[in-house]
Amino acid sequence: MHYGVATQDFVDALGTDAKGVLGVSQWSPQVDYRGPVFGTAQDFHRLFAHRYNRQPDHTEAACAATGEIFQQLIEQSSLKPPLGPEDQRLLRDMLW
Repeated sequence: MHYGVATQDFVDALGTDAKGVLGVSQWSPQVDYRGPVFGTAQDFHRLFAHRYNRQPDHTEAACAATGEIFQQLIEQSSLKPPLGPEDQRLLRDMLW
């Protein structure tokens, strides 16, 4: 399988047929990541589950990480939102 094997919806829909199905996951709360905003991957998982009353998936983790990166870039560049086209180009160039 390519997508979904790590989501609760997949397990709920397939029941026992989900056992033994292998796939990829781009994010897991067990990874050893640490950042200044959310703390560890386990911290992010716990905070998300508390806030939204469900488990986060890799898309939500990636979106949160992207937001954190852009926040850091905006702070480093001293830009003030809303960002115009020139500011957006500056941020894009900072990513490269």
